[in-house]
Amino acid sequence: MGRDCSRRGYLGKRSLYNHLSGDQMKLTMGQDRNGLKIVTVCGGLAGRGFSIQTNQNLPETHMTGVPDEREIINWVEIYGTPRQRTIIAKLQMRI
Repeated sequence: MGRDCSRRGYLGKRSLYNHLSGDQMKLTMGQDRNGLKIVTVCGGLAGRGFSIQTNQNLPETHMTGVPDEREIINWVEIYGTPRQRTIIAKLQMRI
């Protein structure tokens, strides 16, 4: 079962903050169970969300600590799975 992005604090005590971009794409910074920084993209109606580790995958986001929507979209277009690409495409149509 995937993460429920609608619940507040679903990453637990390690959730750093939420960043809303546009009307639909919700990006959340946090840490995974190993303590590594991650960005969680909540899909909303587009599907279950997904997470990306920021270290070396998203260097700008990793250094600043602020999710960079453009960097995330570029990463998903190049390296993302078909499901991640579908979620991003659906979210971009709503922004």
